[in-house]
Order: sequence, then structure tokens, then C-alpha cells
Amino acid sequence: MTEYSNHNLLVLVGMSAFLSAVVRAPFTAWVIVMEMTDRRSAIFPLMVASIVSYGTSQWLQKKAN
Repeated sequence: MTEYSNHNLLVLVGMSAFLSAVVRAPFTAWVIVMEMTDRRSAIFPLMVASIVSYGTSQWLQKKAN
């Protein structure tokens, strides 16, 4: 386990996923959250959450139209 608790990691992943889905820019959301928190150990979960939430928002947008 990393030096950060699961609760902190869950909050970071949620921040990245939400920002990525709303702004529709997964890389930008990931970088912003990384720079805000300076959590280098959370790189992979942040990237996965950003890409999944971006894909989900794109899918929902296509479904709505």
C-alpha cells in the first residue's frame, strides 16, 4: 500500500473523473489534479479514472442526441 490512505486516493480519483467528464479534457484534468495534490503515487488510478469518465460522458452525449 502506498503512503496515502484509500480515502484520499478515492477523493483524488473522483476529482479527476468529475473534472474530466465535465470539461471533456482527460489529460488536462489529470494534470491539474496531479499538480494540485502532488501525489505521484496516484498517477495510474488518475489516468484510468479520467479516461473512463471521458468515455462515459462521450457515450452519454451520443445517446442523448
